[in-house]
Amino acid sequence: MSDGRLLKVRSGGVLGSEAFLEASREELRVLLAVTERPFAFSGAEELAEAAGVSRARAASAIALFTEAGIFVREGDVSFEFAEKVPDEDSEIERTAGEVAENIRCRGLSFLFEELASMMERDSLNTDEIKRINALIADEGLSEEYILTLAAYIASKGALAVNKLTRKAKGLLKKGIDTLELLEDYIKRDELGSALEHEFRHTFGKYYGNATKSELDYYRKWTETFGFTPEVILLAQDINVRAKTTYSYAYIDTLLTRWHECGCKTPAECEAQAQLDRESIAKQKRLENAPPQKRTKSEEKTPKFADFDPEEALERALERSYAKYSESTDK
Repeated sequence: MSDGRLLKVRSGGVLGSEAFLEASREELRVLLAVTERPFAFSGAEELAEAAGVSRARAASAIALFTEAGIFVREGDVSFEFAEKVPDEDSEIERTAGEVAENIRCRGLSFLFEELASMMERDSLNTDEIKRINALIADEGLSEEYILTLAAYIASKGALAVNKLTRKAKGLLKKGIDTLELLEDYIKRDELGSALEHEFRHTFGKYYGNATKSELDYYRKWTETFGFTPEVILLAQDINVRAKTTYSYAYIDTLLTRWHECGCKTPAECEAQAQLDRESIAKQKRLENAPPQKRTKSEEKTPKFADFDPEEALERALERSYAKYSESTDK
């Protein structure tokens, strides 16, 4: 985007310039328009109308001829004495001729126009054009990849070229370097966003991000178990009544139990929860009950029920015989 200062052609800066020799017909039209009317144009939109070219082509021409020192702006130090400040990103340190050549060969004017339209602007500035060109020339990304990623970023908020390039580099580090892989990533990301939105709606967590463990639980309950938010809310309600605070592990225990019992609807799950409560309560009563006393009606086992008279007589005779033998021996 223009800084508002007017353009003119630097005296003696055209003939012999590599950019002039490599410029396309449309870019030469832009050069001619500025030559004929110095200090009449400040940006791509008005130059495009005067030269009869697209805004993107006009922006490309401004980038090409400014980088080559052919265009200077009102108030600039003379090109011969101006110190060239190196760009912070070495990856976009390309000559104006290289950028222009890549734009011509790849037909990138449409790409620049689309990106500018997404950002609700007339055109991209020189630095932005160089950054997008670097994604294509250095990183090997296709125009479709860049437009798809730009559209996805724009769907989530304001689009900016620096945001686009940062996101693209982050994806490249993950190996997402083709349009197919990008589309798969976007699909997964959208599913994750939808899951988080549903989680927030179910649990009322509208502030702060859901943690990974919370989303893992929720994905298990909805995708693996197939429970609806109503069933999950039922488990949440039982959790609150039992523990007064959220415990996703406790909710998971309830939902796992209902899943194992084949419950699907809230009514089925509520019925199973009631059965489990009654079973637990009964078990506790049995554990805490005092030992039961025998009643009079209960049959008592006789005190000498196991007494055998014949065996007792035999043992008595044995003892008597033993004593008689001892007295005889004496």
